Amino acid sequence: MDIQLGTTEALPCRRCGGFLHLAVTLPHPGWCNAKGEHVRGYQTIGLCPSCDDADPKAQALLAFFVVNERAGIDSLSELRLLVEEWMTRQER
Repeated sequence: MDIQLGTTEALPCRRCGGFLHLAVTLPHPGWCNAKGEHVRGYQTIGLCPSCDDADPKAQALLAFFVVNERAGIDSLSELRLLVEEWMTRQER
């Protein structure tokens, strides 16, 4: 699965309007429009320290951002693994 990670300064949490630690954009499986045509698209899932605080699926990734204010070159491998784990849990 291809996912895109980016900065989130301009993207607020869609649930509370607050700060996001992370926004992940990934392909959406699609839907059928009114003409019956299959439409593909993208969806963005945000990691909000307020809204996701009680979500067990988000705990490891939230903990990463407590320890690491920002992801740097030295922490990218760890971040990648945590994001992959979080995304896998989002699909369940």
